[in-house]
Amino acid sequence: MLFFTMGNTQSASSFDRLSLCRVLWGWPDCSICDRQKTSNSACTESTCPGNRLKSLEPFFQYYEDTAASYVPELRPGIPAALSSHSDLFSLISYMKDNPSLPRQQLVRDILDIRRGTHNAPIPTDADQNRALLTALKVMAMMDCSSSGSFTTGSLTNKSLQNSSWALDCSYTGLWDENFPPKACPELEENPSSHTIQVNLSARKLAKIGGLKLTGTSDLRNHLRLDTKSGTLEIYHYTSVLKEHLYETKHHPHLP
Repeated sequence: MLFFTMGNTQSASSFDRLSLCRVLWGWPDCSICDRQKTSNSACTESTCPGNRLKSLEPFFQYYEDTAASYVPELRPGIPAALSSHSDLFSLISYMKDNPSLPRQQLVRDILDIRRGTHNAPIPTDADQNRALLTALKVMAMMDCSSSGSFTTGSLTNKSLQNSSWALDCSYTGLWDENFPPKACPELEENPSSHTIQVNLSARKLAKIGGLKLTGTSDLRNHLRLDTKSGTLEIYHYTSVLKEHLYETKHHPHLP
């Protein structure tokens, strides 16, 4: 479980929501937010993204659960890869600044940074990889901690989906691998495709199609259909998708 180590030990829920949003989506500094020191409340300035904090509360709960799921590999004299929320924020920031580095290079660089110039003790490779996957789960909402595969098809593609992050694959490459552009000839070539898309809704899929809808926090599972049980997964953190869209408007190179 992730704890603060500065001063008195605090629980994993004690984190700065504003700092997390600034790291994830580049929210600008706001004198009102900082002066009020109310990172759990919405900003009163209409142009500040801080006024969207309340809508992100489900994501903050997701973050708390993800941070709490990190269990360090504790050994005598060896520090944990993550000992505070600040450590996790820094790791996310480094990954965002270096999206083209392969995973193994990210781990190597992070270890070198932790080692510094004094050959200080560093976390184990396994622990550092565990920290990297925790950061990925927060910033991309993809869980690559399992090496297994999904065995059910998606709504438009029934190929298997590997859940691992290869050592030679970068963060950008991971996005390209999991979210390649897909065409749906059945809709594109159908003269009624526009009418179908306009009228397609989750409510109709459940009522008319007889599908059972269930929420998912893994973005890759959106619209993943289990044909045996008739269960369709829906990614339900729409506020997070909006934040990614807001950010890419200003940084179109980001995945």
